[in-house]
Amino acid sequence: MLDGFDSISDVYVSIYPGTQLLHAWLHRPVRRKAILTHDLAGKGAFCLFTGYGGEPWQEAARKIAHKTGIPINTYQVGLGLEWQDVYREWYERRGVEDTGCVNSR
Repeated sequence: MLDGFDSISDVYVSIYPGTQLLHAWLHRPVRRKAILTHDLAGKGAFCLFTGYGGEPWQEAARKIAHKTGIPINTYQVGLGLEWQDVYREWYERRGVEDTGCVNSR
């Protein structure tokens, strides 16, 4: 555990499998409509968030969804991508590089 971390009173943001999806406000570049990451996830499907260079993750998700019939929604987050992280919450908390991915169900 982290030095000085109190699991009762301290909040620890993590993308470790099994933890809750991190909370971040995302915006569409054109309409500037804000939405929470939590509102994109779920809805009866797995969810995959990627950044720049995340296309291989998206392609893998499409192939898996096609082969298994299990729905997987994918979203790209970053300047000029499908969703923008205007408050840098996603960037600061995501715990992976741009080419990585974060999943949720």
